[in-house]
Amino acid sequence: MKRLGKVSHISSHKMLILRSEFAPRIGDTVFTKSLTKIWKVSDVFGPVSKPYVAIRPKEGLNLSELIGQFLY
Repeated sequence: MKRLGKVSHISSHKMLILRSEFAPRIGDTVFTKSLTKIWKVSDVFGPVSKPYVAIRPKEGLNLSELIGQFLY
């Protein structure tokens, strides 16, 4: 499994925002280190070399616990 990046913050639209070393495909499934399914990549934006990734999490997750964690 390839490391996507570390969650930096939660957007006003309740999306997890992180910075990545590569551009994933929209719709790719995202997991935590413990293989908990977070949900899917919703958007990729910013510079091509180090894009930002927006992930729409599934319902019922405590989003504040994910800040600072690496996602895969």
